Amino acid sequence: TCFYVKMVDDKLPEVMKLLSEMLLKPAFLDSEIAKEKGVVLEEIKMYLDTPDEFTFDAFLKGIYGGHALGKPILGYENTVNAFNNKNTTAYYKKYFAPQNTIMAAAGNIKQEKFYELVEKYFGGWEKGNFTPGLTSPGFVFEHEKIEKKLEQVHLCLGTEGLAFKHEDRYKLLVMNEILGGSMSSHLFQEVREKRGLCYAISSLTESHTDSGVFFVYAATDKEKLPELVSVIKDELEKIKLNITDKELVRIKQQVKSGYIISMENSVNRMSRLIKQKYYDDKFLELDGIMEEIEKIKKEDLMGFAEKLFVANRMKLLTVGPC
Repeated sequence: TCFYVKMVDDKLPEVMKLLSEMLLKPAFLDSEIAKEKGVVLEEIKMYLDTPDEFTFDAFLKGIYGGHALGKPILGYENTVNAFNNKNTTAYYKKYFAPQNTIMAAAGNIKQEKFYELVEKYFGGWEKGNFTPGLTSPGFVFEHEKIEKKLEQVHLCLGTEGLAFKHEDRYKLLVMNEILGGSMSSHLFQEVREKRGLCYAISSLTESHTDSGVFFVYAATDKEKLPELVSVIKDELEKIKLNITDKELVRIKQQVKSGYIISMENSVNRMSRLIKQKYYDDKFLELDGIMEEIEKIKKEDLMGFAEKLFVANRMKLLTVGPC
């Protein structure tokens, strides 16, 4: 859960006061809970009517094998309906405590001033006695079909990825960009531009404390599905042998440029600070990230792909007409 505000710098004291009131003195009125449940239930319906979102969540639920990481953030209709003042308050008291909280700020703010405001408005926050434990997921690679009345078949094909602080995480970022990170990627060029098998195709990564996933998403006509799956698998095999120096230079520049541009947004900077503290308990400056990306060689990537893409450790999920 993340509470954040973006504001002009002179409003920071007022915003910190407001955030402290929200976090430390929540009311959880039954009337407000009832209204919010209605909003979330409508959001769940909207998500169920969005094929790509539904497919992503179904894939994560399946590959994580019932682990909490595979559960939808919105929850389910029955769990949302079960919320009331009593159990919401109990959840808040159990989990919302300073030892489970990270505070960060980015932008026109001095560190000393921020610390001063945190102490002023959150210094009296009573420490709780519960710290959530972590359990690693057990990955499941069985293929799944979910029949749903849609015009296309939506698919995810993927495997176990990397934890946030894994030493190969920058190799995964570069490999993801090569495979399906842009319109110039291998998958987009081969699947869409050359063969016309789908309109959109991309590869994605998700990283957590001690685990992660890598997967390819696409949607196509039912009749084209076998060829689409075959071509995607072929591209995952080709990358083990086929990365040129020229391409690697271009892709590394793309990845580095993406990092630099994202850091122009103060919310992105704040989010990166929190993630690095939470997952790694240390901060790597932007120059350090650029160095890690730059030192990657094509032999590193091809060897990494050999370890990542193993035929019997790939999960395929399809949603749509079966």
